[in-house]
Amino acid sequence: MNWTSAMSPLPHEGWQQVLAAHDVAVVFIWAEWYVLTRAMDKELQVVRSEFETVAFFGCDLDSQPQVTADVTGGMASNPMLACFFNGQRHDISFGYLNPEKLRAKLREWLAAST
Repeated sequence: MNWTSAMSPLPHEGWQQVLAAHDVAVVFIWAEWYVLTRAMDKELQVVRSEFETVAFFGCDLDSQPQVTADVTGGMASNPMLACFFNGQRHDISFGYLNPEKLRAKLREWLAAST
């Protein structure tokens, strides 16, 4: 398989600084072998255009296991979203979210960031 997420990749080194540079950042934890990951990536591509103040990044569960563990606080699920405010983890959402649930979760996180 050669699929990869459309989200900007979170770097192996310096990922904390990347997230800290944004008021609100969402990290999409994915694995190329899991079909729901691919489906949620497509949903995120559409939904993220509605949330221009949120920075979106991707983290490959398999090729970045240590970054994934650090981003999620050691919790594992696939797919998963981790929300950060100014580089500090705020919340984690486990499992697939359809477009409406994605929008609701992103609105909830944005409301909490103000």
